[in-house]
Amino acid sequence: MTDDGDVEPHPGPPKGRGRRARSAPRPQRRGIDLRVEALGAETTAARRQRLFADLDAWLAEQGHPPLSSFVSTLPELDGVLKDYGQHMYSNDYAQGDFVETLNAVRARYEHVHGRLRGAWSLVTAWQILEPGGNHAPIPPVLARALTALFLIWQWWELAALVCLGFEAALRPGDLLFRTRRDLRFASETGGLDKCVFVILRHSKTSRMKGARWQHVRVDSIFLIALLWKVFGNRAPDMPLFSFVGTPPQRARRFAELFKAGLAVLEVPSGDKHGYVLSGLRAGGITAFFQQTQDLSLTRWRGRWDSIRTLEHYIQELPMAEHFARLPSRVRVKLARLSSHLPALAQEAELSVPPPLLPRGARR
Repeated sequence: MTDDGDVEPHPGPPKGRGRRARSAPRPQRRGIDLRVEALGAETTAARRQRLFADLDAWLAEQGHPPLSSFVSTLPELDGVLKDYGQHMYSNDYAQGDFVETLNAVRARYEHVHGRLRGAWSLVTAWQILEPGGNHAPIPPVLARALTALFLIWQWWELAALVCLGFEAALRPGDLLFRTRRDLRFASETGGLDKCVFVILRHSKTSRMKGARWQHVRVDSIFLIALLWKVFGNRAPDMPLFSFVGTPPQRARRFAELFKAGLAVLEVPSGDKHGYVLSGLRAGGITAFFQQTQDLSLTRWRGRWDSIRTLEHYIQELPMAEHFARLPSRVRVKLARLSSHLPALAQEAELSVPPPLLPRGARR
């Protein structure tokens, strides 16, 4: 890729006579440590770092040394991971977090590969008891109610990020790693439309296949105004979520604040019986499909390569069923709070940034 964005022409095979000429090392491979890359893409590495921190914190609570002290004795390592798996199951953790914890251990300590049979047997037992499912999709009324609540609390960042995560169908990692530079308003792109582009430089799918940089176009006037008010004057390299700490600490803090909003609204949280941050993507993409009834447009919105993967995310019935399980008074409260969003926006004096006008045009 050239500096101006054009694709470089293929240089062709190396030229030589007789014996095959040896090609020079690819310059893009220099400086890349495959041992680090093997730990996963940016969001996967951050998740594994968080899970390692959680595991070591649990070991400390139990009076055990860090995990690194167990890796030389596989039976002890297997046993402590089994105990941790039971702890996660008993405390309503996500099944996928335990699986990813074991994957992280296997990636960091290669000699344990295939030798943690006890810990993996817990995964099998867990899957039998809970065959699994997607995160509960967050319905539009809950997303709006959370946004309204955070505006009332003047948690501006969280209000903007929750609304953005739902509207743009973003993953929690997408929200955590965005900086002000990744928001492109019309006045910054030369466009005349009232929209904002969200640039995804390190999305999950772009690391494996697809475009190197992906994007989502947001046309919601309310969200554009909210993003402009909260982030418009922020420095380009400043994260949208400004909490300072390691990636695991920032992820934990983000989840805690989100969970605090659910608790006040009397909405359950957690992977088994409630809502989590990941439900913003499933709920947002489901609501988008319900609005458009267009699979191709929805696939583009969610940045999927195949319709089959998209169909896994569209969960119209589960979204309705999870919301129906809430007590009627809670559903009424959510609807009432959601209806106050326009008034809250007016009170906050939200305004859309002016587009870049062509020379000679009048406002």
